[in-house]
Amino acid sequence: MRGAVLGRLSGVILILACAFGLIPADAVSQEGKNPLWVVEKGEAKVYLLGSIHLMKASSYPLSDAVEEAYRNAGEIVFEADMRAMNRADTQVRLSQMGAFPAGQTLKTSVSAATYDRLMERFTKAGVPAGKMERYRPWFCGITLTMLEIRRLGYDLRHGAAQHFFARAVADGKRIGSLESLDEQFAMFSGLSPAEDEELLLQTLDDLDMAARHAESLKNAWKGGDMATMTKLLHASLNKHPMILERMISARNRAWMPGLEGRLQGKGSTLFVVGTAHLLGGQGLLKLLENKGFSIRQL
Repeated sequence: MRGAVLGRLSGVILILACAFGLIPADAVSQEGKNPLWVVEKGEAKVYLLGSIHLMKASSYPLSDAVEEAYRNAGEIVFEADMRAMNRADTQVRLSQMGAFPAGQTLKTSVSAATYDRLMERFTKAGVPAGKMERYRPWFCGITLTMLEIRRLGYDLRHGAAQHFFARAVADGKRIGSLESLDEQFAMFSGLSPAEDEELLLQTLDDLDMAARHAESLKNAWKGGDMATMTKLLHASLNKHPMILERMISARNRAWMPGLEGRLQGKGSTLFVVGTAHLLGGQGLLKLLENKGFSIRQL
């Protein structure tokens, strides 16, 4: 369980949402392309790969364009500090943070409608309802998502971020991160009760969608078909703008200096981030474009 939780934490708990990306309606489709973009300035080159977690060992190798981007990159940058994510004590911290203080329960912390919906999902997954009473809504979302990933036959160990992190370590490439472990934890510990429940509702909505469209989403990602992603997912954004701003847009703005900094020197860098972070009016691609950078989908 530890590896699965940590693997998703690096993508902000919405495995089935952020992994593919909550793509706004104005996303552009470029059929036959990859979920990969390149930005160049002088002798510097930045690749941006939208990551995905619904993958299997047989999904690799990826396309020639993605493999070439990895080979060319001297540094691989992830959303989170992947080494810290895989420390044994990280799971302990996560579990402690995900538990309510004494006297507080899940049932008393969310609306009756949200609670009933969540318990129905746990029951279908074979998890006794009382087992999760001491955990916060966002932690329950992680648990349900892991169960759904397994039910659909996928393995988080083969997600794009985990895959390229393992390769980068083996190949001796420089490894960077856009956020520290403490910053990742702060995303959850800093949630207000309303945001916590909203994040759980977002997760439940996306789990319902993904159960019906997992293969379509996976194939759309592999082919760089952003229009299909938009069609399936943008409604969720409209329902949960609070989560879009906190978990996606605000973080994108905070990441921009890291991207721009890699474009000031020489050499190539590959950024591997959830697809949700790339597209839309506050996506990294649009933010870079607003700064005057030219971007190409490969």
